[in-house]
Amino acid sequence: MTMDAAGYYAHLTPQYRHYGGRTHGWHYGIWEPDVETHHDALRRSNELLLRGLNITPATRILDVGCGEGGFAVWAASRLGASVTGITICRDHVALAERLAAKHAVASKCRFLVMHMEQLAFRADHFDVVVNQETACYAKDKGRYLAGIRRVLAPGGVWRSLDFSIQSGELPAGVDRHYRDVCDGFHIPSLAPLQTVVELAAGAGLDVLEASDLTPAVLPTAATIRRQCYLPLVARTLRLDWTVYSRDPLRRRHRRGHILAAHRYSRGLERGVFRYTYVSARKPVRGQAVP
Repeated sequence: MTMDAAGYYAHLTPQYRHYGGRTHGWHYGIWEPDVETHHDALRRSNELLLRGLNITPATRILDVGCGEGGFAVWAASRLGASVTGITICRDHVALAERLAAKHAVASKCRFLVMHMEQLAFRADHFDVVVNQETACYAKDKGRYLAGIRRVLAPGGVWRSLDFSIQSGELPAGVDRHYRDVCDGFHIPSLAPLQTVVELAAGAGLDVLEASDLTPAVLPTAATIRRQCYLPLVARTLRLDWTVYSRDPLRRRHRRGHILAAHRYSRGLERGVFRYTYVSARKPVRGQAVP
């Protein structure tokens, strides 16, 4: 992530907190057949990231791009894991620490200001590393995944839910929408699922599963698109300063965010943008992938 991204997230924190509500989830919700509400869908994203893993109080998890600590506090309070969350926003560290204290898991959670492409942890330190819509923020995604492999213990697992895009050349006109998404969310680039799989393998990770979950987030996409309608109308009428802020930078961040959220959600519905899941493991020497 860049410093521009840090400023963007600092300015958009109130909106993200409103969106996440009591789940404190700043991501698209996963709608499986038994999910009935927006908040349940946000929690299901947390559950999917750790599904099938043997999580115990001894499990050490790294949450890359932790926001206000929603996933970390959930994993610590529900599953007893020890979780380290990293973010480039200093204000988010304070929010996450308060959330952990509120849920009586401060001793199980640690939050640090750290750049995701400069992981300052010793080798073989974590059992699980998760990215919840944050791997896309790596400028050099192959280098980032190599860093993940380094900090994972042998047999440790990397799980990612992320923004993605279709393979191949984009249809006419979609390239502008792609730039709106990247610029508005301050994402360097989006990678197709197959590219992420190849980069993970190139970094020395054994890819266990790679799935396109776009259909499972379409209800969330529809909700987000509806929430963008009035702000986009206000922008067209040049009245968005009354809604966003009189500060030019805050207003630019808010405008970019709304446009990116609308473009990405619409692109999911049209099949151009994708929402993907990847699970990979650091090999244990002499052990093959099952």
